[in-house]
Amino acid sequence: MGDGSAYFNPSSVDSWVSNAVSSLTDIIQPYNLDGIDIDYEHFNADPDTFAECIGQLITTLKNNGIISFASIAPYDDDQGTTVSQFMKYFETQRSNYNGGMILASFATDGSVGLSPDNGFFNACNRLKSRQELSGIFIWSTDDSMSRGFDMRNNHKHCWQTRTTDSSKLFREYIGAESDMVKLSDVPINSEVEFHFILAFAIDYTNDNHPLPTNGKFRVFWETNQLSPAKIASIKDRNPNVKVSVSLAGDSVGNGKALFAPKSINSWVQNAVSSLTSMITHYSLDGIDVEYENYKSDPETFAECIGQLITSLKKTGTISFASIAPYEDYGPVQRHYLALWEEIRTCH
Repeated sequence: MGDGSAYFNPSSVDSWVSNAVSSLTDIIQPYNLDGIDIDYEHFNADPDTFAECIGQLITTLKNNGIISFASIAPYDDDQGTTVSQFMKYFETQRSNYNGGMILASFATDGSVGLSPDNGFFNACNRLKSRQELSGIFIWSTDDSMSRGFDMRNNHKHCWQTRTTDSSKLFREYIGAESDMVKLSDVPINSEVEFHFILAFAIDYTNDNHPLPTNGKFRVFWETNQLSPAKIASIKDRNPNVKVSVSLAGDSVGNGKALFAPKSINSWVQNAVSSLTSMITHYSLDGIDVEYENYKSDPETFAECIGQLITSLKKTGTISFASIAPYEDYGPVQRHYLALWEEIRTCH
């Protein structure tokens, strides 16, 4: 619905049923409709409340002779990923981003994907045997801490999985969900190149009603534990640690974080200026591009981000940049594939 999802979100059972019966009766009668189909997919209510509301709605409409039938549309939402599915998707991404360093990844927030419990490290070992494992990244430290994820044991598996120089990169997002997570909470192995990725810097206003700022990035990560002093401290104690900032992410406030440039030149100028100040202040090493929502075509996205990366590298502001496309066969892949082509062409 618009840029968001349509949630089942009743204030109360009685008020929802009363409003639904009234409004649907007003729709069904003038359009001479015969029935209703229930296709809610997102919920801000427990199953019992959903069942009571929909059950009363159907019963009332049938008792009043408004409808003659009702149907429901559940679907298979078991989105667990198997090792073979993971391997197939990894190969697709290697083909899409040919020549790039493709990292295997898993999430600790309970979302979709292949988890360590379901075979993630088995998949990594297969990739390692093919000399295709460039490294591993995790989303995210915040979720690991809040959900009791065994970071030390699973990170140990990550260290054991990598065996070659090309697979010594380990990356983990931090700062998007909690102001209690410390950099020092994360086990760091001295034999790998370890990247913390601060989530996020967003080119939006930082207030109750965020608005796009055309490339003027602001800090949106939790700064209590991720301050310039604490970043400098973890890097001083661990010479193998680098810290980058991820740009945009999925949402800001209650809405989507849209890539919405007014023009290529103005966006790039603002982004270079604001990110240079931020990166210098926090002693960061790189950027990670993680836009997921767009108000521009792929070519504009590619040109803006391509120019941004080139400018920051030429001035020595960053030493590396990464991009974070994910499994999507629509706008996300179109925008990132255009960006990858821009990067390959320019470099």
